[in-house]
Amino acid sequence: MKILVIDIENSPNLAHVWSLWNNNVSLSQLQETGEIISFAAKWTDKKKVIFKSTFHDGKEAMLDEAHRLLSEADIVIGYNSKNFDMKHLNRAFIENGYDPPAPYAQVDLMHVVKSQFRFVSNKLDHVVQQLGLGAK
Repeated sequence: MKILVIDIENSPNLAHVWSLWNNNVSLSQLQETGEIISFAAKWTDKKKVIFKSTFHDGKEAMLDEAHRLLSEADIVIGYNSKNFDMKHLNRAFIENGYDPPAPYAQVDLMHVVKSQFRFVSNKLDHVVQQLGLGAK
């Protein structure tokens, strides 16, 4: 069974706003939408971390590698990955003409933490520090 751990990073949305407090940004104020700028992934049975970015590899090569890895995986593990990482990746794939990756099971560790434990914060950095696993 092939198990992949993955995390993405996005650029911010850029918009013209009239103030710093209590904003409701309309689409007409949006100048640039955020997009995936990098990802790191690791097979659980390997030591090597795979890192691809638009800066180092270009957008197409980065998305090609993410799509290939997800298509090989039987299980994909992440932190807030169901509501963030995978949805952003799926959007990037469809916007850039990719077919969906081959099916895989998802394990979102944030869902596990929230359903099984009551930490003061569910942020990854806080949880790993509370568990003595270092810091994010």
